[in-house]
Amino acid sequence: MKTLLVDDHAAIRRGIETILRDAFPKLESTGVGDAPAAMDLVRQNSWDLIVLDINLPSRNGIDLIKEILFLRPDARILVISMHPEREFALRSVRAGAAGYLSKDSEPEEIVAATRSIRSGRKYITLALAEQLANTLSRPTDRQPHEMLSDREHEVFLLLAAGSSVKDIADQLRLSIKTVYVHHEHIFQKMSAATDTELTLYAVRHGLLT
Repeated sequence: MKTLLVDDHAAIRRGIETILRDAFPKLESTGVGDAPAAMDLVRQNSWDLIVLDINLPSRNGIDLIKEILFLRPDARILVISMHPEREFALRSVRAGAAGYLSKDSEPEEIVAATRSIRSGRKYITLALAEQLANTLSRPTDRQPHEMLSDREHEVFLLLAAGSSVKDIADQLRLSIKTVYVHHEHIFQKMSAATDTELTLYAVRHGLLT
């Protein structure tokens, strides 16, 4: 099984590789730490499975999902992220990922997700199934945070968690000016006037860990 592991933490890549190798002894694994390196390998090779994180240097992971699938429509992508499912799982699946797990998932679940995705199915956890069901039950009644772009949603969660604009710029490797632009768009779309309002909204909707 040819697998591409995309995560900017080498220890995480090694841990996932170890889990997969125990279950798939013939695993051929290649790991990279950023989106440009990942796209170079996607252009050069086909992969049985691509495992990637949401937070990557220079590129939002959800944008990377879309870019990979534009180039390789049959790519099978499993997102394994530090963020709990309620924050990014639905957006990842909508972007085309075949499954989403948090990094605190048990090794057995990572293996189960891999087997499911390799067989051509999506891996939908109970939590994600509930999100999908809720979305179907109110197709025209979108919540304000669901109106945000993927990058705005990422910035929104960091603002709501108390991060400063500078901290966000450093973490997402964006310019401070760009973060301020996202900040303004978030306020407009969510009818908020302060970061405290964003925090209260995130707490009410269970978006913060």
